Amino acid sequence: MRCLSLTIVLLVLVSICLRAQDQRVADSLLQVLDTKPLSDSLRILLYEKVAFNHGNAAVILEYAEKTISLATSVGNVEGVYSGYSLKGTAYQKQGEMDLALESFFKSADIAERHQIQDVAIAYLKIADAYTNMGSLANGRTYYKSAIEAFAGKRGLLYLGSAMTNLGYSYYMDGLYDSALFYHSGAMAYFDSVQYDIGTLYCIGNIGLVHAKMGEHDLAERRMMEAISGLEEYEDYYAIADFGKELADIYRQRDDFEQAIAYAESSHDLAQSQGLRVQQRDASYILYQTYRDMERHEDAMVYLNAYYALRDSITNAENIQRMADLRTAFEVGQKQAEVDLLEAQRQNQKVVAIALSSVLGLTLVLAFVLYRNNNQKLQVNRLLKEQKSQLEDLNHTKDRFFSIISHDLRGPVNAFHGVSRMIKFFAQNKQIDQLEDLAEEIDKSVDRLSALLDNLLDWAVQQQGHVPYIPEKLDMHEMADDLVQIFQTMAKSKRIHLSSEVPERLLLWGDRNTVHTIIRNIVNNAIKFTPEGGQVAIRAKKEDDTAIIEVSDTGVGIPSEKLEELFRLQAKKSTWGTSGEKGLGLGLQLVNEFIELNHGKVEVSSKEGQGSIFRIWLPLFGEQEVAVSG
Repeated sequence: MRCLSLTIVLLVLVSICLRAQDQRVADSLLQVLDTKPLSDSLRILLYEKVAFNHGNAAVILEYAEKTISLATSVGNVEGVYSGYSLKGTAYQKQGEMDLALESFFKSADIAERHQIQDVAIAYLKIADAYTNMGSLANGRTYYKSAIEAFAGKRGLLYLGSAMTNLGYSYYMDGLYDSALFYHSGAMAYFDSVQYDIGTLYCIGNIGLVHAKMGEHDLAERRMMEAISGLEEYEDYYAIADFGKELADIYRQRDDFEQAIAYAESSHDLAQSQGLRVQQRDASYILYQTYRDMERHEDAMVYLNAYYALRDSITNAENIQRMADLRTAFEVGQKQAEVDLLEAQRQNQKVVAIALSSVLGLTLVLAFVLYRNNNQKLQVNRLLKEQKSQLEDLNHTKDRFFSIISHDLRGPVNAFHGVSRMIKFFAQNKQIDQLEDLAEEIDKSVDRLSALLDNLLDWAVQQQGHVPYIPEKLDMHEMADDLVQIFQTMAKSKRIHLSSEVPERLLLWGDRNTVHTIIRNIVNNAIKFTPEGGQVAIRAKKEDDTAIIEVSDTGVGIPSEKLEELFRLQAKKSTWGTSGEKGLGLGLQLVNEFIELNHGKVEVSSKEGQGSIFRIWLPLFGEQEVAVSG
């Protein structure tokens, strides 16, 4: 029995030191669990380590549930925390991101309520889940919270893990210099503590960045080095991820044979291990490769597989559930504070009664009651403030879903025009035109999907107010994106939509609100311009300010309505020239968001001739360089 205990201790120490998946450790611990009688506390610990080190998502989920069940029955809070954390990891490997977030938020809540030291790890896993869902802003918020919690409390190993994940988030957002900075810093930490698997992750991630920067030879060497090293640890998740990225490099080089070999290897490995995210991405690379080879039948097989996996991983219900989980988590934190204040008030009453019984003096009793009354007023005031914050959270959530409804109404209305064009071409048997129109519909659906993802991401990250996070914005790029988004809507009304914005016109403002400002104005311009009209986006520099103009040849605005144009009033909804319905929200948001970005707006309009909206926003200058650096 002494020999058995020593074996268990050594295996546990190995898994703790590595802090990464090791199938050999998991297999050894499973033999111990199957053959030896163990105490509840030791069994909980071994359940955790099996789930931590095993490579199969279904097995991880099984032993995470066992950890939660046994730890709950014996009152082991840290075991319950660890079980939910491992449960989230299993769901994440399976691509069930909404369930993964639910489990990670539960583990974070337990860690905060019971002051468990590993709350930083909970933040790190929440950040990973958001990043895998494409919600990069939320991911970076929790990565930075994890780094702050690790600092001064953990060694270089944990800081390195948080930094490399933050670097990967910047990589996914196209910020390659920041990605290289954090990956290189993390690799230095891992090298200093001789944490080989962490170094391999950094090498592979640096290879991904070089691939995006067009440095394919360097990227290939890095990822081959990472894959070779990770095979020793049987880390299938990372091997599948790097393998499909390597396949994409060969595809871009037109080396289709190598591309297919790496993509199929990654696809089969991901499928066997239940890694649906990697299986989805490998399917898409196989589709692209077969398409480039003009093997259209094979390409369609993998395209259908990609769509099926994508829809099962990220759909509107999951995104809505994520938003509800975030809100529920924050509301739960506020409620815990309210409960604590209520408990403090009850304790104060008990103290006041005890003092009155011991002292028995009327004067002392009066003093205690007077002091207690003041404290009660303070507690009531705090409770009112907490209630107000909870109401603000709910109000902000409702408001941002109203914004989503408003911004999506324009692109959706454009499909009415597309349906009329389909009917016309079908009646006239213009098959070629229908094929072109089908391709245009595909592009429109992709842009609409991207717009929905961005809007929902933005709505999910709100915490009771509209954030102002200024950064450098490329107005030329933003204008081109808007032309692409509204092109189908404009074509359906035969409106000429154009952009005349000089390159390298850089603004200083919040990306989401600035994009919403211009998107709403362009949407209104198209909506109130008759068929055959024109809508143009222009911009120029004036001193340290950018002047952005959106002009149209629409119906114009009556002079008596110009003064109240940016106010939200009851029954303000209007109808466009093709029957498009408005909600009366857009221009009020434009006015609020322009003020938020330290700008101003003016409107000139004549009935029957059109309107011009002029927006003044700050340019990106030297003072912003200092802030952003």
